[in-house]
Amino acid sequence: KTVQNYEDVDLSFTYRRNDCTGLRHTNPYEILRKNMKEANDLCSEQLFSKPIEELLT
Repeated sequence: KTVQNYEDVDLSFTYRRNDCTGLRHTNPYEILRKNMKEANDLCSEQLFSKPIEELLT
């Protein structure tokens, strides 16, 4: 069954700003590794958040 109003879920609490100036001294694989870890952490934070819980109940 499709959720009717899934567009009104506010996930703005997960918005982040990062200073990336130090990345120019980092090798590409380390940047990729950090990016993948941050993406996984963000996904978990969003999926297990109160707004998503309320959407699914």
